[in-house]
Amino acid sequence: APGVAARPLLHGALLSGAVVGALAANGARFCSSPIQMDSGKASRPKQVFIRNGQVFECDFGKSELLKRYLGAYTTARTVDRTSLFAFSQHVTRLINTAQAVWLKEGHSGSEKLQSAEVAQTSLEKLGPEGLKALLRSEICAALAELQHLSKEEASEFQVTIMMTLDTVGPHTPAGRGFDVYTFAQPMPPMPQEVKVMAVCAERDHPTIKDAEWVKVRQGLERWQEEQGANEVVMFDEHGNFTEGLQTNFFAVSGDGVVLTAPDDRVLSGSIRKVVIDVCRKNNIPIRFECPTLENMPTWEGCFICSTSRLVKPIFEWEVPNRKFARKFSRDPTKTTFRLEKLVEEAFRSDSEPLY
Repeated sequence: APGVAARPLLHGALLSGAVVGALAANGARFCSSPIQMDSGKASRPKQVFIRNGQVFECDFGKSELLKRYLGAYTTARTVDRTSLFAFSQHVTRLINTAQAVWLKEGHSGSEKLQSAEVAQTSLEKLGPEGLKALLRSEICAALAELQHLSKEEASEFQVTIMMTLDTVGPHTPAGRGFDVYTFAQPMPPMPQEVKVMAVCAERDHPTIKDAEWVKVRQGLERWQEEQGANEVVMFDEHGNFTEGLQTNFFAVSGDGVVLTAPDDRVLSGSIRKVVIDVCRKNNIPIRFECPTLENMPTWEGCFICSTSRLVKPIFEWEVPNRKFARKFSRDPTKTTFRLEKLVEEAFRSDSEPLY
């Protein structure tokens, strides 16, 4: 059952991540899905993998990449297909997470120590601006493969970047010590009405975004799919709501105050920062305190947010082990729907050109 049973699921030890396929070990080329043949010609791709600046072919997608290998990753979105939202913030997140993960990997065994040291030194030499230039070239290489898609097929693109030690080999640029994988695809469609389930669970390291979390959360994602929910929001043993599996979470109290967990309890996503800025600029009161099970029945509304979703008000909210369920109506005068519109207007100003 969700709740108590879900909690141990999220407290796993660090996995080795050294699951390197024979093709990758030999520097083979991969892509996100098998090439489909039509009259002897390869079909034009709707998604693409780039490794260290080169297109490669494989029989798995983004989710499998994040499950196979350990490392730092982030997911971004384009703006007008030519800029990247919160590019600098994504670079900072990758640096902070990579340093934490690689330090841990270096201590996990002698076989990883040398690779981790080389990668750390390389990352320090690059610095934020050097890494941004590297990632810009990787992203542009990916988007170049998808420019044949019309704006009807892809109004925007979703871009996931991963930096890992696990696949380092002859294909890795000399002296860099880590591989960069970039996966690009059209921005996936998002439902207009969001259903969210809440369970008792916590992340061990909520402030960093590493691929270990992708592996650890799989059990809850399967349960989420079985329940027909769009997201799972977690609360701790004291009844404090923190964040979703892939989103940040906000609730609006009965007196109109926006509530969200403190920064040290969550992975502070780029859209979360936009929500906070929008609240401050529009005199919408906001407090950095966890919404609670106790005050849940009095909420005016609640919403999740992420790079892909922006702000999505929650229409159906359920806490199974408390036998609590509630539906919220679409009322444009309510704070949740006002913020949905304000964030949609504001996020474009925080984009950086790729070309």
